[in-house]
Amino acid sequence: MAIVATDDDIPELFSWIKDRRLAAEVRASYVVKLQRFAKVPGAVRDFLLELLNDQLLGASAVRSLGKALGDGALPIFRQLQEDSPHISVREAALRAGNKIDARILRKQRTV
Repeated sequence: MAIVATDDDIPELFSWIKDRRLAAEVRASYVVKLQRFAKVPGAVRDFLLELLNDQLLGASAVRSLGKALGDGALPIFRQLQEDSPHISVREAALRAGNKIDARILRKQRTV
């Protein structure tokens, strides 16, 4: 049975993500759960943007923002490819950016 996070759970998710006593994989799974809350501007999106600077969780934040923002995430990903000090974040941003580019090309071909 899957447990679905609600708006009321966001502060607790933030707390778990920040808790370095938890395994990085567990914390990363919580980051991914935030994607549906990041579709609108607000605390969750800001939190994910901050996580882009985290060596362990930055790649998960890239995936969450990519799913939440869709094509709108492309400028963020291009900037990360250039500026992120973390290889894992740069690589995740490159992969996510390439997927968005491919999706945009497919859309242009069908128009």
